[in-house]
Formats: sequence, structure tokens, C-alpha cells
Amino acid sequence: MATSWPSVDAGPGIALQETIVGFGPSPPPFEAFLMATILVVDDEAVIRRIVDNAMSVDGHTVLSAENGEQALALAREQPVDLVLMDLLMPGSNGLEAIRKLEELETPPMVVAMSGMTSDSRGTFLEIASVLGAVATLSKPFSTDELRSVIERVLQIAPSG
Repeated sequence: MATSWPSVDAGPGIALQETIVGFGPSPPPFEAFLMATILVVDDEAVIRRIVDNAMSVDGHTVLSAENGEQALALAREQPVDLVLMDLLMPGSNGLEAIRKLEELETPPMVVAMSGMTSDSRGTFLEIASVLGAVATLSKPFSTDELRSVIERVLQIAPSG
């Protein structure tokens, strides 16, 4: 029989519960506790801040860039597990940056974000998927949608 402590409210959307070791179900594998380094790339500071807050609360390390050039420079300087990439930005747009990220020795997974629906070539999010994005998010999105996509993408991450 497992002995559990009552849930504790640790802030918006976070509940902690401890189970006494040895009496409860097996803990999740060690890999489940590893957090990701996430690079959020968006020309809108408010989007970068919202994503940073949500992902930091979840325990991830968050880096941010306001355009594709900054994102590429950061990804070349340090390992990044996941990039949340806006597609339409001044300078190097997200589509171009996704293509260049794929050329890195260890390319990060990319989740493409866009509020624009399409151009004459198709939807921007479809184009991003063809270029290598593993998932997409249509703006505006909720933090619950963001967390769901991030969780799903991190579960498909190659181990190693």
C-alpha cells in the first residue's frame, strides 16, 4: 500500500505530491527527469517571455533569440535540444533558419510557430514540416497547447 502526502499547490498549474519510497508504484525512469534546453525564436518579445515563463516553470532551460541569425549563433555556441521557431520574422526568416539548423552537426528538433496561414506555396507550417520541423503550433496558442506539443516532441527525442 502506497503512502502519499497530500498535493501541494506550488503555483499556477503545478501540483506536487510525494510518495514515500518503497511503498508506492515504481518511479518513472531516470530519463523522465531530464529537462531540455529550449531555444525560443520570435521577433515578438511578449511571445518569447510567455514561452520562457511556461517552460522555465516546467524545469527546462530556456534561451531566446529574436531572429534566425541570433538563433543560429546560439545553436552553434551550445547544445540545444529543441527550437521553437517563429516562421515570419525580419531578417533571416524561420523557414531559412530551420533549413540552416538542419545542417548543424547535431541538429535540434524544431517546432514551427506561425500566426500566418498561407502564401501561394501552401501553408507556412506545412512548408516548415517539409524542411524538418517535427511539430507545429498555430498562433495564438495556449500554454496548455504549448506544453502538450513540447511534451510530445521530447518523448520522440533520440536517446543518446
